[in-house]
Amino acid sequence: MGYLRSLKTKISKFISLPSNDKIFIFSSLYNLIISLISLKLFKYKKSLDHYSSRYKIDNSKQNIDLNYINKLSELNLIASTILPLKVTCLQRSFTLWLMLRKKGFYSDIKIGVNKKDSFSAHAWVEINNIVINDKSDIRNDFLVLELKDENISITDNL
Repeated sequence: MGYLRSLKTKISKFISLPSNDKIFIFSSLYNLIISLISLKLFKYKKSLDHYSSRYKIDNSKQNIDLNYINKLSELNLIASTILPLKVTCLQRSFTLWLMLRKKGFYSDIKIGVNKKDSFSAHAWVEINNIVINDKSDIRNDFLVLELKDENISITDNL
């Protein structure tokens, strides 16, 4: 019964959204499914390389509107809760990165390991070192892994 109530609430919220937001959520759902398949079949590095070469950066979009980008991030999060699958932070971040890339924006996916507690990892998106889809001080909790070719190095942000 709780699931149906939750679904009804989500549908009501979705219906009340502006048309542009609904379109973006459907687009995000599509791209999330593409990301899930790509990351499962080809893994992270190959997927990133493929979409980086396919969708080029639009240099005219260097002055970013953070309100617009944050809105896209928020709608991407909503889309990730609609699917009846567990969506990881990497899958969600990859989807947001892909959608920003398709719009011509430069962004980075950051992957970090927990500095403080038990071993865990986390992924988020940044534009010009500004965290987009997570809390702004996320780097205080994670050591960022720098993924260059097949090598991994750790950047301590202290």
